[in-house]
Amino acid sequence: MQTAQIKPRMYRSKNEYLALFVSFFLGFVFLFLLDQLLNFWLIVFLVALAVSKTRAQQTRYLGNAMRVHKNQFPELYELFVQQAKKLGVDKANLYIIQDPYLNANTIGLGTCSVVLNSALVEQLSTKELAFVIAHELGHYAAGHTKISSILIPIGNNNTITNVIFGLWQRQAEYTADRCGLIVNQDLDSAITAIIKFTVGGKLFEKVSLKGYFTQIKKADTFSTSVTAFSLNRPLITSRVKKIIAFWKENFTNKTTKEYQTN
Repeated sequence: MQTAQIKPRMYRSKNEYLALFVSFFLGFVFLFLLDQLLNFWLIVFLVALAVSKTRAQQTRYLGNAMRVHKNQFPELYELFVQQAKKLGVDKANLYIIQDPYLNANTIGLGTCSVVLNSALVEQLSTKELAFVIAHELGHYAAGHTKISSILIPIGNNNTITNVIFGLWQRQAEYTADRCGLIVNQDLDSAITAIIKFTVGGKLFEKVSLKGYFTQIKKADTFSTSVTAFSLNRPLITSRVKKIIAFWKENFTNKTTKEYQTN
């Protein structure tokens, strides 16, 4: 029996489209001001540069990273294939790149390239990796990588892009987290995977989750929200809180640990 595909409308954050509208409005204002200073064709050139650099980056991954396939990390590849099928992503490649920081990213216009840092693969459990992989594939399936590709010429994390696209980028992260949760339906692994981005796998073994959830309550303040507004990614504490709320709203038939964030 074939499992029905998971569509972006099933996990997209309810505020993402509004955030995207605001970001595009600010973007058009920025382009209008830029056009007053620069030639129109220079702007066209920047867009073309964004597309070419995305494709060039995918080519570099093939040359500098380790591509995962049925004969190279076969268990991880099988997990990746299963996740891609659930999301209806037909053209996708998975890579591992040497990096001591826990991180993952996705790029692609017509073909999806998911890149996992080696530290992530080493320090996360299989269930946690399943959440991260579905999160990254969710970015592509929801169309996030098509939008983020146009930011490449000016960078994805600087004052200009954070002000213009930061609101949408934060909502896109919430959307991708929801995707990871719907695909795997494992809240505990989703939470531990996200928290490990703060301390790593080894130190996580000594983390008091009760203490961390007390920290989440303290971080839920107006001043923290103002600070987060200048970032292109939501705060880890915010991600944990929102993914728990999403679980409680949509998975009432499943049992899990009780997490108190309010």
